Amino acid sequence: MLLLKLLEESDSEVVYSYFPEKKEYFGTVKINKITGEIIDVQTADNDLHKRYMHHAVSKIISFCEKGDFPKEEMVSWY
Repeated sequence: MLLLKLLEESDSEVVYSYFPEKKEYFGTVKINKITGEIIDVQTADNDLHKRYMHHAVSKIISFCEKGDFPKEEMVSWY
């Protein structure tokens, strides 16, 4: 489980912070809203295998596909 929080949004880019297990450590993901291309990623200190980062990126890309960018979103998986 992770928490996504919208940090910045422009016409072409979006930046989210992601919090693995809703802890105090976080990483950031910047994506081109139009192409879905990853621009920059800063991995959270407690995301050693980048598992949470991959889930965050996947969810943000789905936001891009829908054109909807929530201020906050909980992401869970099995």
